[in-house]
Amino acid sequence: MESLFNRNLDHQVTGLKRVLFQSPLTRHVLERVSLLDLPDWYLTSGAVAGTVWNDQHGFAPSYGIKDCDILYFDPDTSYEAEDKFIKAGERLFADLPVPVEIRNQARVHLWLPERFKAAIPPFTSVEDAIPSWSATAICVGVRFDPDSGRFTVFAPYGLNDLWGLILRPVVGYIGTDLATQKYRRWMGQWPRLKLMGDFISAPTQAVLLEPGDQLVTI
Repeated sequence: MESLFNRNLDHQVTGLKRVLFQSPLTRHVLERVSLLDLPDWYLTSGAVAGTVWNDQHGFAPSYGIKDCDILYFDPDTSYEAEDKFIKAGERLFADLPVPVEIRNQARVHLWLPERFKAAIPPFTSVEDAIPSWSATAICVGVRFDPDSGRFTVFAPYGLNDLWGLILRPVVGYIGTDLATQKYRRWMGQWPRLKLMGDFISAPTQAVLLEPGDQLVTI
């Protein structure tokens, strides 16, 4: 339950790996995803942030986590290609207590208008999609290579808001009303979360973070 707020980046990334691998849920997901051969994938959003928030609150590791989002990018935007990965994931993760949602970010612009009444240009990568989510703390993606042991973190806003239990609003494609509903729900589940600042726009650049490596601008 050590707080890594305002610590250096290496400490924050190493701490994130420790927390995610202490949780049976996120550890099992990270250790198995490579079996699916997904291109350019990340475990993202609530499963990552919620596991850190649980650690900082002293809660059970998977408390409040409704699903695990695995995002990947494949230029093949057919439903059939995505569905192949979804069905393989259902078999691979069938023993886990929550669903593992696998989605191709190259297809988001195709279904977004019907679901959220909003139109966006096609994403060009998973890294292009992550900064557009509703709060800086959840705009974090991680992946793990079990063969090399390499743990990679993609965090366009850094990790300080995540470790600081700060909800900093982002103007994302779900809109501000739905985003505000999410903040209220999260603060009800994790009472030490703090909503800070006005809505900000997604950055034009993002960063790839790895322990022991320099900060790389994408």
